[in-house]
Amino acid sequence: MKRMSIVAVVLVIMFALSFMVVVGQDEYSDEIMYYYPKFKIKASELATKEGGGGGNGLLETDCMLCHFHENGDTVRNLYGVQYETSMSSGNEITDYENWDVDADGYTNKEEINAGTNPGDFMSRPKKKFSKCVSFILTKEDDGDARQYIITDGKETAIDAPCYIKNNKSMVPLRAGIEGLGGTLKWIGGEKRVDIYKSGKLVGQMWIGKRYAKINGKDYDLTTAPEIVNSRTFVPVKGVGDSLGAELVWIGFGKIANFRFK
Repeated sequence: MKRMSIVAVVLVIMFALSFMVVVGQDEYSDEIMYYYPKFKIKASELATKEGGGGGNGLLETDCMLCHFHENGDTVRNLYGVQYETSMSSGNEITDYENWDVDADGYTNKEEINAGTNPGDFMSRPKKKFSKCVSFILTKEDDGDARQYIITDGKETAIDAPCYIKNNKSMVPLRAGIEGLGGTLKWIGGEKRVDIYKSGKLVGQMWIGKRYAKINGKDYDLTTAPEIVNSRTFVPVKGVGDSLGAELVWIGFGKIANFRFK
C-alpha cells in the first residue's frame, strides 16, 4: 500500500511539472504574440524556409526561439538567456527588443519581425559578419552556472563556468583562445601563455600579472590571469584583441560576444 502511495505522489508531481511547462510555453507564446502580432508563433502556422544568411529561416516551434532544440529541454540560446533574465528581474520583452543579443548586426525586434531567430547568429536577414563566439556570464534562473559557450549559434560545453572579476569577463584558458580561433602554448617555467593566430605569435599573458603583450605592445588586462580550482582563467577581451575579434557586450544577460568581419 505504501508503495502505491509513493507511485501516486510521483505521478502527481510529474503531471504538475508537465502542466507548468505547458502553461509557461503558452504564456510565452501569448507574450510574443501580444508584442508582435504579425509574428505567427504557433508551429502549425509557421512556414519553413531557408534564411537569408544560411540560417534556420522562420522558426518551427515555440521552443526554438529560446532553445537550441525543438523539445525545449536543453540550455537556452542567447535570446533565451535574455528572456530568462527578464523573468527574474520583472522586465518586459520590449526592454530588450533593441538589443542585438546574437551580435549578427540585427536587433531582436528586427529579427522577430523578419522571421529569423534573434538568438542564433546563423539565422539572420542578411550576412554582415562571418563568425561570432559568445561567453555567457549570468547564472541560470535556478542558480546553476552555465558551462557552455556558443559558436556560430551552436553550443559547446566547457569544463568550468565563466565569471566576472573587477568588471572583466574571465573565461577558461583553452576555451577562450581556441574558441576564438587561436592556438596556445603553455610556458610552465614562466607561468606564461603564448597565443598564436595562423602560426604567428599575437599575445602573451602571465599568471598573476595584469600586464600582457598583445601584438608586440604592452597591454593592461586590468585583471590578471589566475588559477581557480586547478583551472586557468584569462580576461577574454585581451584574447579577443590579440586575435582580431570585436567585442559586443550585452549588459542585459551579461553576454560577451566576439564577432569577426
